[in-house]
Amino acid sequence: MVILHTRFKVPMEIRRVPQLDQIDDMMKSTAERGKPVMFIPGGLASTDSYTPAWGQIFEYVGQQAGSLNVRTITTSYMPDATVILGDYLREGFVKSGHPERFRIEDQVCIQGGTFTWSQGTVGLVQRYKPGAIFALGSWDWASHVNVLKAASLLPEKPLMIGGAGWVDLVSYCAVFCDYMFIGDQHMAAQAVLSGDPWHPSQLIGVDFTKFILCGIIVAAIVAAYLGLPMSKANIW
Repeated sequence: MVILHTRFKVPMEIRRVPQLDQIDDMMKSTAERGKPVMFIPGGLASTDSYTPAWGQIFEYVGQQAGSLNVRTITTSYMPDATVILGDYLREGFVKSGHPERFRIEDQVCIQGGTFTWSQGTVGLVQRYKPGAIFALGSWDWASHVNVLKAASLLPEKPLMIGGAGWVDLVSYCAVFCDYMFIGDQHMAAQAVLSGDPWHPSQLIGVDFTKFILCGIIVAAIVAAYLGLPMSKANIW
Protein backbone atom coordinates (compact mmCIF):
# COMPACT_ATOMS: atom_id res chain seq x y z
CA MET A 1 0.00 0.00 0.00
CA VAL A 2 2.83 2.37 0.80
CA ILE A 3 4.45 1.64 -2.60
CA LEU A 4 1.14 2.19 -4.40
CA HIS A 5 0.75 5.52 -2.68
CA THR A 6 4.30 6.81 -3.15
CA ARG A 7 5.11 5.47 -6.61
CA PHE A 8 1.75 5.41 -8.35
CA LYS A 9 0.07 8.22 -6.39
CA VAL A 10 -2.89 6.04 -5.44
CA PRO A 11 -4.88 8.02 -2.83
CA MET A 12 -5.12 6.35 0.56
CA GLU A 13 -7.77 7.81 2.84
CA ILE A 14 -9.65 6.58 5.87
CA ARG A 15 -12.74 8.01 7.50
CA ARG A 16 -12.60 10.03 10.69
CA VAL A 17 -13.14 7.72 13.65
CA PRO A 18 -16.14 8.68 15.83
CA GLN A 19 -14.00 8.78 18.98
CA LEU A 20 -12.44 12.05 17.79
CA ASP A 21 -15.88 13.66 17.65
CA GLN A 22 -16.55 12.31 21.12
CA ILE A 23 -13.31 13.91 22.34
CA ASP A 24 -14.49 17.21 20.84
CA ASP A 25 -17.74 16.96 22.82
CA MET A 26 -15.86 16.02 26.02
CA MET A 27 -13.55 19.02 25.76
CA LYS A 28 -16.36 21.49 25.01
CA SER A 29 -18.42 20.16 27.92
CA THR A 30 -15.43 20.39 30.27
CA ALA A 31 -14.66 23.95 29.18
CA GLU A 32 -18.28 25.04 29.68
CA ARG A 33 -18.24 23.67 33.23
CA GLY A 34 -14.88 25.27 34.02
CA LYS A 35 -13.28 21.99 35.04
CA PRO A 36 -9.86 20.47 34.25
CA VAL A 37 -9.19 17.27 32.32
CA MET A 38 -7.01 14.44 33.60
CA PHE A 39 -4.82 11.97 31.75
CA ILE A 40 -4.19 8.69 33.57
CA PRO A 41 -2.15 6.54 31.18
CA GLY A 42 -0.24 4.96 34.04
CA GLY A 43 2.62 4.18 31.67
CA LEU A 44 3.50 4.78 28.04
CA ALA A 45 5.91 1.98 27.19
CA SER A 46 8.35 2.87 24.43
CA THR A 47 8.03 -0.71 23.17
CA ASP A 48 4.24 -0.53 22.88
CA SER A 49 3.11 -0.14 19.27
CA TYR A 50 0.17 2.00 20.39
CA THR A 51 2.29 4.65 22.12
CA PRO A 52 2.73 6.90 19.02
CA ALA A 53 -1.02 6.74 18.44
CA TRP A 54 -1.79 7.71 22.03
CA GLY A 55 0.71 10.53 21.78
CA GLN A 56 -1.03 11.87 18.68
CA ILE A 57 -4.36 11.78 20.51
CA PHE A 58 -2.86 13.57 23.52
CA GLU A 59 -1.47 16.26 21.23
CA TYR A 60 -4.93 16.71 19.68
CA VAL A 61 -6.48 17.07 23.13
CA GLY A 62 -3.74 19.51 24.13
CA GLN A 63 -4.51 21.64 21.08
CA GLN A 64 -8.16 21.83 22.07
CA ALA A 65 -7.28 22.46 25.70
CA GLY A 66 -5.10 25.39 24.65
CA SER A 67 -7.86 26.88 22.50
CA LEU A 68 -10.54 26.40 25.17
CA ASN A 69 -8.26 27.31 28.10
CA VAL A 70 -8.80 23.97 29.86
CA ARG A 71 -6.32 22.88 32.51
CA THR A 72 -4.68 19.50 31.78
CA ILE A 73 -3.42 17.31 34.62
CA THR A 74 -1.49 14.10 33.99
CA THR A 75 -0.30 11.36 36.33
CA SER A 76 2.03 8.47 35.58
CA TYR A 77 4.17 6.05 37.55
CA MET A 78 6.91 6.12 34.88
CA PRO A 79 9.21 9.19 34.64
CA ASP A 80 9.79 8.67 30.91
CA ALA A 81 6.04 8.41 30.32
CA THR A 82 5.55 11.71 32.14
CA VAL A 83 8.08 13.37 29.85
CA ILE A 84 6.61 11.81 26.69
CA LEU A 85 3.06 12.77 27.58
CA GLY A 86 4.11 16.28 28.59
CA ASP A 87 5.90 16.79 25.27
CA TYR A 88 2.86 15.75 23.26
CA LEU A 89 0.57 17.99 25.31
CA ARG A 90 2.96 20.92 25.07
CA GLU A 91 3.08 20.55 21.28
CA GLY A 92 -0.72 20.65 21.23
CA PHE A 93 -0.75 23.88 23.24
CA VAL A 94 1.83 25.36 20.87
CA LYS A 95 -0.33 24.47 17.86
CA SER A 96 -3.32 26.08 19.54
CA GLY A 97 -1.46 29.40 19.62
CA HIS A 98 -1.46 29.49 23.44
CA PRO A 99 1.75 27.83 24.68
CA GLU A 100 1.61 29.95 27.85
CA ARG A 101 -1.45 27.99 29.01
CA PHE A 102 0.56 24.79 29.35
CA ARG A 103 1.51 24.19 33.00
CA ILE A 104 4.51 21.95 33.53
CA GLU A 105 3.66 21.63 37.25
CA ASP A 106 0.49 19.74 36.29
CA GLN A 107 2.55 16.89 34.80
CA VAL A 108 2.84 14.63 37.86
CA CYS A 109 4.92 11.48 38.28
CA ILE A 110 3.99 9.30 41.27
CA GLN A 111 6.57 6.57 41.76
CA GLY A 112 6.57 3.64 44.14
CA GLY A 113 4.62 1.09 42.14
CA THR A 114 1.25 0.96 40.43
CA PHE A 115 -0.80 0.81 43.63
CA THR A 116 1.03 3.77 45.14
CA TRP A 117 0.33 5.63 41.89
CA SER A 118 -3.34 4.67 41.96
CA GLN A 119 -3.85 5.93 45.53
CA GLY A 120 -2.11 9.21 44.74
CA THR A 121 -4.16 9.61 41.57
CA VAL A 122 -7.39 8.89 43.44
CA GLY A 123 -6.49 11.79 45.74
CA LEU A 124 -5.93 14.07 42.73
CA VAL A 125 -9.25 13.01 41.21
CA GLN A 126 -11.08 13.80 44.46
CA ARG A 127 -9.26 17.14 44.80
CA TYR A 128 -9.65 18.51 41.28
CA LYS A 129 -12.95 16.80 40.29
CA PRO A 130 -12.13 16.74 36.56
CA GLY A 131 -14.75 17.17 33.89
CA ALA A 132 -13.13 14.56 31.63
CA ILE A 133 -10.69 11.70 32.08
CA PHE A 134 -8.54 10.08 29.38
CA ALA A 135 -7.55 6.54 30.39
CA LEU A 136 -5.38 5.74 27.38
CA GLY A 137 -2.09 3.97 27.83
CA SER A 138 -0.19 0.89 28.95
CA TRP A 139 -2.10 0.69 32.17
CA ASP A 140 -2.43 -1.94 34.84
CA TRP A 141 -5.99 -3.16 35.30
CA ALA A 142 -5.92 -3.51 39.10
CA SER A 143 -4.58 -0.04 39.85
CA HIS A 144 -6.56 1.75 37.14
CA VAL A 145 -9.85 0.23 38.28
CA ASN A 146 -9.38 2.01 41.62
CA VAL A 147 -8.99 5.36 39.86
CA LEU A 148 -11.91 4.84 37.46
CA LYS A 149 -14.12 3.68 40.33
CA ALA A 150 -13.22 6.76 42.40
CA ALA A 151 -14.01 9.01 39.44
CA SER A 152 -17.35 7.27 38.90
CA LEU A 153 -18.32 7.95 42.53
CA LEU A 154 -17.79 11.72 42.32
CA PRO A 155 -20.96 13.79 42.82
CA GLU A 156 -20.61 14.93 39.21
CA LYS A 157 -19.19 12.00 37.24
CA PRO A 158 -16.63 13.08 34.64
CA LEU A 159 -16.87 12.00 31.03
CA MET A 160 -14.37 9.21 30.48
CA ILE A 161 -12.77 7.67 27.41
CA GLY A 162 -10.52 4.62 27.67
CA GLY A 163 -8.31 2.41 25.59
CA ALA A 164 -5.43 0.00 26.09
CA GLY A 165 -3.14 -2.17 24.05
CA TRP A 166 -4.18 -5.39 25.80
CA VAL A 167 -7.47 -6.97 24.74
CA ASP A 168 -8.42 -8.11 28.26
CA LEU A 169 -8.34 -4.50 29.49
CA VAL A 170 -11.04 -3.36 27.07
CA SER A 171 -13.74 -4.92 29.26
CA TYR A 172 -12.81 -2.58 32.13
CA CYS A 173 -13.09 0.39 29.79
CA ALA A 174 -16.57 -0.81 28.81
CA VAL A 175 -17.66 -0.92 32.45
CA PHE A 176 -16.46 2.52 33.57
CA CYS A 177 -15.96 4.67 30.47
CA ASP A 178 -18.48 6.53 28.35
CA TYR A 179 -16.41 6.03 25.20
CA MET A 180 -13.46 3.85 24.28
CA PHE A 181 -10.96 2.96 21.58
CA ILE A 182 -10.88 -0.66 20.45
CA GLY A 183 -8.04 -2.33 18.58
CA ASP A 184 -6.85 -0.50 15.49
CA GLN A 185 -9.08 2.51 16.19
CA HIS A 186 -6.05 3.94 18.01
CA MET A 187 -4.04 3.68 14.79
CA ALA A 188 -6.90 5.05 12.73
CA ALA A 189 -7.08 8.12 14.96
CA GLN A 190 -3.34 8.62 14.53
CA ALA A 191 -3.67 8.32 10.74
CA VAL A 192 -6.41 10.96 10.69
CA LEU A 193 -4.66 13.39 13.03
CA SER A 194 -1.08 13.15 11.82
CA GLY A 195 -1.73 14.28 8.26
CA ASP A 196 1.06 11.93 7.16
CA PRO A 197 -0.05 9.95 4.06
CA TRP A 198 2.08 7.01 5.14
CA HIS A 199 -0.11 6.25 8.13
CA PRO A 200 -3.37 5.61 6.19
CA SER A 201 -1.52 3.49 3.62
CA GLN A 202 0.11 1.40 6.35
CA LEU A 203 -3.23 0.92 8.11
CA ILE A 204 -4.96 -0.11 4.86
CA GLY A 205 -2.10 -2.55 4.22
CA VAL A 206 -2.67 -4.13 7.62
CA ASP A 207 -6.39 -4.49 6.84
CA PHE A 208 -5.63 -6.19 3.53
CA THR A 209 -3.33 -8.60 5.37
CA LYS A 210 -6.17 -9.42 7.75
CA PHE A 211 -8.50 -10.13 4.81
CA ILE A 212 -5.91 -12.48 3.30
CA LEU A 213 -5.42 -14.33 6.57
CA CYS A 214 -9.18 -14.62 7.07
CA GLY A 215 -9.46 -16.00 3.53
CA ILE A 216 -6.81 -18.63 4.30
CA ILE A 217 -8.67 -19.63 7.46
CA VAL A 218 -11.98 -19.95 5.60
CA ALA A 219 -10.32 -21.98 2.84
CA ALA A 220 -8.80 -24.30 5.45
CA ILE A 221 -12.19 -24.78 7.14
CA VAL A 222 -13.87 -25.56 3.80
CA ALA A 223 -11.09 -27.96 2.85
CA ALA A 224 -11.38 -29.74 6.19
CA TYR A 225 -15.16 -29.98 5.80
CA LEU A 226 -14.74 -31.52 2.34
CA GLY A 227 -12.22 -34.03 3.67
CA LEU A 228 -9.26 -32.77 1.69
CA PRO A 229 -5.86 -34.02 2.96
CA MET A 230 -4.69 -30.82 4.68
CA SER A 231 -1.79 -32.62 6.33
CA LYS A 232 -0.03 -33.32 3.02
CA ALA A 233 2.37 -30.61 1.99
CA ASN A 234 1.98 -31.37 -1.73
CA ILE A 235 -1.58 -30.01 -1.82
CA TRP A 236 -0.06 -26.52 -1.83
